[in-house]
Amino acid sequence: MYNGASAISPLTGVAYYLGGLDSSSRPTGNLVAYDTTRTNSSIISQFPLGPIYGSSMVWLPLSTQGILLHVGGLLTNPDGSTLNNPVRKVNIYDIASSSWYTQITSGEANVNPVDRSYMCLVTPSPNASQTHWEIVLIGGANPGNQPVDAGWVLSIPSE
Repeated sequence: MYNGASAISPLTGVAYYLGGLDSSSRPTGNLVAYDTTRTNSSIISQFPLGPIYGSSMVWLPLSTQGILLHVGGLLTNPDGSTLNNPVRKVNIYDIASSSWYTQITSGEANVNPVDRSYMCLVTPSPNASQTHWEIVLIGGANPGNQPVDAGWVLSIPSE
């Protein structure tokens, strides 16, 4: 697997990998959990929008086991064509309930991040005293596969 999104839970030591391309370069929509203490893995869910690659994901300590916050990437249609997963549409996986949710972001009027794939998505190490998390999105490639150097910050409330 390559070109998928990954994140790790520091609470449990479980690493998560979403989508990507398999050894035959076919896109997948699998969400895989890898237990780093037991060294075993399993498919725990399917991405609700179908196969995806070139996206990014972070783990946040929200809900009882945390959430995976997923952004961007390229979705694959059944005919093999691709389309951008809009950056403004944040996909959230609640680990405890095994449920997917979608949230449309908001901000300044008429100012939206360029849809992109292969971007960097990071957040400072979260701690219990934080009232919100700032997730930084930077770089990547736009729908025309041209480099994007603009960055964005997404603030997520802790409650």
